[in-house]
Amino acid sequence: MGVQGRARGAPAPARGGASAATTGKLGAELDLFSFPDEIGSGLAVFHPKGGVLRKAMEDYVTSATRGGRATSSSTPRTSPRRRLFETSGHLPYYADGMYPPMEMEGSEYYLKAMNCPMHNLIFASRGRSYRELPLRLFEFGSVYRYEKSGVVHGLTRVRGTDTGRRAHLLHQRADGRRAAVACWTSSSTCSATTGWTTSTWSCRRATNPRQVRRHRRGVG
Repeated sequence: MGVQGRARGAPAPARGGASAATTGKLGAELDLFSFPDEIGSGLAVFHPKGGVLRKAMEDYVTSATRGGRATSSSTPRTSPRRRLFETSGHLPYYADGMYPPMEMEGSEYYLKAMNCPMHNLIFASRGRSYRELPLRLFEFGSVYRYEKSGVVHGLTRVRGTDTGRRAHLLHQRADGRRAAVACWTSSSTCSATTGWTTSTWSCRRATNPRQVRRHRRGVG
């Protein structure tokens, strides 16, 4: 499921990077973050003031998420071997948005572009009872995606981020509607607190590979 929105009262971002100019200007003026050329495009460095702001936001989101009975998890930043992304079905549809693989000891490894497969491995690490479902896993996962240089701008399109809450709800098929409502409620509550409104959101779901391919940037 993909969700999109914008801050309450904010105009729609103009083409050509108006939002990039805004976030970049704020980052410099308030001494929050920067994008050093020595590191590379789309990779932000958060300064001490920005770190304080990030920590406050993360603490709030963590508290709200745990209130919804979700549990914290953590997965490696250097992502799994190629076969895991092939098994999960991500590689055929997201390869162009992922960094090239690293070859080590005869295997290909990827920088983590999404943590869906790793959360599935947590679920599959032992036998599960239906009484444990729904299982709600979340983390402030670090992900790295190869965004084209022409679309990288500000904090809205970056190549590396570890500020996003990545969550998955694993449930029985019959509980799908209830799980979707719970996800929407949690997301809208957190977003409304920070000035975003669901009146400008769009929501979509993908249940088969054709839909995933059509909405490849909004899933995962």
